[in-house]
Amino acid sequence: ENRVVATQLLGSLAPVVSAELCCQFVLPEVISLADDPVFRVRKVAALKLGGLTAAVGAELAQARLLSVYEALAADEIWGVRKACVESLPEVANALPVDVRAERLVPLLRSLYEDGSRWVRICACQALGPFLAALPSDAISPELLSLFTQLAAPANPARADAADSDIAYFCAFYLPGVAQAVGASRWPELAEAFRTLTTNMQWKVRRTLSCAMHELASILGSELTESELVPTFDYFLKDLDEVKVGVVASIAPFLRALSPEARHKYLGAIVEMRAETDNWRFRHTLALQLADIGPLFPREAAVESLVPLALDLATDSVAEVRIAAMAKVGALLASLFADEPRPLADASPLAAFLRMVCNMASSASCHRRANCVQICTSLVADLPPQLTREHLLAELATLAEDRVPNVRLLVARLTKELLLPSAELASHPLVARMAEALRADSDRDVLLAIHEPGFEPAPYRAKPPPPPRQPAAAERPASLLGLEHPVSSGGFEVFDADAESDPSGGGDTQDPVLAATSGQGAAIGSVFSTSLEELHPPPTDSLTAADGDAVEDRQKPWLVASAMARLDVGVRPDGTRPPSLGSIAVAPQAAAATEGDTVAEGEAGGGGAEGR
Repeated sequence: ENRVVATQLLGSLAPVVSAELCCQFVLPEVISLADDPVFRVRKVAALKLGGLTAAVGAELAQARLLSVYEALAADEIWGVRKACVESLPEVANALPVDVRAERLVPLLRSLYEDGSRWVRICACQALGPFLAALPSDAISPELLSLFTQLAAPANPARADAADSDIAYFCAFYLPGVAQAVGASRWPELAEAFRTLTTNMQWKVRRTLSCAMHELASILGSELTESELVPTFDYFLKDLDEVKVGVVASIAPFLRALSPEARHKYLGAIVEMRAETDNWRFRHTLALQLADIGPLFPREAAVESLVPLALDLATDSVAEVRIAAMAKVGALLASLFADEPRPLADASPLAAFLRMVCNMASSASCHRRANCVQICTSLVADLPPQLTREHLLAELATLAEDRVPNVRLLVARLTKELLLPSAELASHPLVARMAEALRADSDRDVLLAIHEPGFEPAPYRAKPPPPPRQPAAAERPASLLGLEHPVSSGGFEVFDADAESDPSGGGDTQDPVLAATSGQGAAIGSVFSTSLEELHPPPTDSLTAADGDAVEDRQKPWLVASAMARLDVGVRPDGTRPPSLGSIAVAPQAAAATEGDTVAEGEAGGGGAEGR
């Protein structure tokens, strides 16, 4: 285990330390560990030989490491041989070209026909990068056919490795092999290319779609139009996962075509925005606007691409807008480089600038912010004369916009593009904009317009209003259902045993809770009707001459129950009213009569104690 770790560390140090230290310390140790009796140590040494050969140089690698590598490639353990195949491309790139052809090609052939299934699969995967490292004259037709066979489903090397993604590796390294052999030998690769374009796995087709522009630059215009254009059109109608590859490289691919062949794709480019809801396609197109414009005639590009650029610059997705607004200026600069000055009112460029300026008066702050961002791209790429004549007036208005984010964008534009420009900094509108922005009330705007190191005053919060102090004796009127608040001290409590009834009823009269104010007198009438059915009085122990007397006797009980539920609280003098169990409530004066007495026999002895 220690030797395995030591081999890994030495191999990782080789590209980091100097060539002198590597040759003095790392190289002898790795050569010794490559002959270790434990196969795991030899396996790690085989994996690290690729980086070591690049670190020590071609001459020393050929003299001391090539023989070690060949010995490991013939090891009796298949895991060691597989590690040699994995490091073969790195070793090939570090050795001279003649050595690659003379000694490594036979070595690869033997590993391609190895008895281990895993070694054969790894050799198929390493064949593409190995061929890409060879010169064209060193790649024989037989060796190239080994690579093209990887694309065929009936390839024997793939028969026992259906899940090894051999076709994917073939598609991935096809452009590198095509570059190594050149356009003259494309017929040897064409059949493999057509087979890969119809592969059932979309990731194989996507790999080719992402490499179409590279193949076009290798093959040239004539071969591209005859061999690649049909496949390019097919990928444009494929799944989104495949289509994204050709859309992302549409500008360099069209550049490889003749002007007549590329003209038919102008309509397809415009239609891509409406063909799918996938915003990533619109984002990819927006990134290439400046590169696509010069590929087409000026009139056709102005008619199709300029409206497309404006649509993308006002897209609903922020990433699309940002990408498009950054390219609008470069697109217009390439299309209207020869436009006479001053612009005529009927000029397409003047019409575009008017549409941008109209956005400055939009009711939406997002549209006004888009206007500033588009103007930023236009100021950066168009001549200063167009900025003075068409853009400064609207920008000066937006410098005083009511939305801070709009003013922030104007501040950045002013500081980064307008003030550094010798032709624009002295303009009165620019000076007015800078002055207004330097006196802005927003901290972010101030930081954007001033130089680094400026610290604006901090925001000051408004002092909170003083808390309202309600009167201690007031209760909310909503709790009682009354028009005016009720004083908590508006009731007088009488002791049931210590004081007699002032109406002359003697000790047989119930004690009363007399209302000392008009508001207190109203409570009995309010709650006697609202709570009478919910809280019936204990009438089983009472007798009366008629039903009216009993009804009058119920109301004082209801008043007491309602007062207990109100929880009046502390009186103004600091005392609390007694609880419901310790007070007795008297009937109101209007309801009390001399005949309202309770039979002594039923009351249990008469007087206060009986009751």
